[in-house]
Amino acid sequence: MFLTTESGLPGGIYKRLRIISGAIVVTAGFPGGKEQWEAAMEAAIENALGKLYLKALELGTDAVIGIHISTPANMVAVMGTAIKFLDENAPKAVQDQSDQFML
Repeated sequence: MFLTTESGLPGGIYKRLRIISGAIVVTAGFPGGKEQWEAAMEAAIENALGKLYLKALELGTDAVIGIHISTPANMVAVMGTAIKFLDENAPKAVQDQSDQFML
């Protein structure tokens, strides 16, 4: 599985399956200030990407392209387009970076 913010992957023929998403709400108080808030948001981004990754695996996709991360208020939302390669010649970048987040 390959996750990227790139809007496409040159060198392979693929079908766009659907847009998938993951979201995490950050609800705890942060008496430690800015550093504690930043750590919570970083963890939330990783968790939201993990949700996206699991949804992509459930769909049997080869990659998720065009990933966008947004952080409105106390929430982290990620979305991207799940794709499936139609030929056996997936781009070398995908073959070399399987199971990687390439953001």
